[in-house]
Amino acid sequence: MVQFLRRVEGEVVKIKGVVFASVFNTLSNALMSRDFMGLGEEESLGGGVEGLVRGIMEVASAPNLSDFYPVLGRLDLQGLRKRSEDLVARFFAMWETVIEERRRERAGSSASSHQDFLDSLLDDAFSNDQINQFCLPDFIQRNERTAVERVKIPVLVDLEAAVESECLANDKTQTFDHLRILANGTILGESNIKIDEHELFTAGTDTSTTIVEWAMAELVKNPESMGKVRQELATEVDQSFPKESHLPQLPYLQACVREALRLHPPAPFLLPHRALASCEVMNYTIPVDAQVLVNVWALGRDPTFWEDPLQFKPERFLDSTLDYKGNDYGFLPFGAGRRICPGIPMAAKVVPLVLASLVHFFDWSLPGEIDPNGLDMSEKFAVTLQKEQPLLLIPKVRK
Repeated sequence: MVQFLRRVEGEVVKIKGVVFASVFNTLSNALMSRDFMGLGEEESLGGGVEGLVRGIMEVASAPNLSDFYPVLGRLDLQGLRKRSEDLVARFFAMWETVIEERRRERAGSSASSHQDFLDSLLDDAFSNDQINQFCLPDFIQRNERTAVERVKIPVLVDLEAAVESECLANDKTQTFDHLRILANGTILGESNIKIDEHELFTAGTDTSTTIVEWAMAELVKNPESMGKVRQELATEVDQSFPKESHLPQLPYLQACVREALRLHPPAPFLLPHRALASCEVMNYTIPVDAQVLVNVWALGRDPTFWEDPLQFKPERFLDSTLDYKGNDYGFLPFGAGRRICPGIPMAAKVVPLVLASLVHFFDWSLPGEIDPNGLDMSEKFAVTLQKEQPLLLIPKVRK
């Protein structure tokens, strides 16, 4: 990402596209040991990936008549089922090349040299229904006898989200590399692998990209905060690349990420939840099986909880115990409880590191001499809360 931005110094860059490719490649390297997208060049495997992910997210967030009138479900009046089937089929087709290439590589040697997530899927046994959707806390809760062991691949899940499971109760380590789930002995089918990868990529890339874009927009609009981040990076990182080991020494950067999450939570209503039992909340009866949406966007702007709630003030998090792990109900960008987002550990590393690289190595200006105070901060709601107008900036390499 940094090398690409150095090559296009002085040109207008769409931040969302650059960050999306960077985050996607971070995931693809963790899962498959390879870059999947190109930056500003022909993509060997990932042509149209961003468009596919955006399309899937748009279909997922579109109002569906059959949700309100199930009898209309078979008719697919809005064409959502047909469109989603087409998008997912195209997404799955992209994995074919990678999976087949890895199978040939493994067939030609006694052991794979990668030992990554894809190898783990090809090695281990899953039943089809267990792998159909990669929702780890759900899976563990439903399968009490699941065996767990360590494999050396990057952090992808938060064990705190699954700690109620017997098999994990004695190991709450957040740096646990990964969970290797061994099930009934059914060989994992290729279609299941593609579903697994699809879930990880679509859920992990769009949300992280959205957070970084909003954080950059807020920093450009608030140059004083941008200067503080730069000063912190100059002191702690100096001329090197920001690394995970630097993050504990970068409290103001972390505060900026939290403040961006407060103002612009990537999932403003989280994902739909279901009431497992009837209950009463503030004299309102919530019936069993009711669909529940939590407006975390409104919580983050509640003046009874936040001072100057509409202002970007990272300082509010510097001496605060508030975090985004679901312990404080005024700040729930990733949800809470057993259904909390399992991607928190990845987001907590990828988002600040990408943001740090953008700020540390480049000065940024708006095209056409636009006043930063006039930057359009309008929101567009989908599954993720995106900027209605993509953030366009001009990079200048910092000396």
